[in-house]
Amino acid sequence: MKNILHYTLRKWLVILLQHLGFVAFFFPFYVLFLPVSFSPASDREGLTIFFIIDTSARSPCY
Repeated sequence: MKNILHYTLRKWLVILLQHLGFVAFFFPFYVLFLPVSFSPASDREGLTIFFIIDTSARSPCY
């Protein structure tokens, strides 16, 4: 039981680190493009696109 728990924790840690690395890599680009869109609608759209890219990049980990 302890082995399974250890493996699961390690797996989640790897996924978390990959996710954080991805966000850290793409965040500067997102901040650069944010001032371009002043209207709230395009801002929301940019956020949606950002999260779609984020989740699609994480899916192979599972």
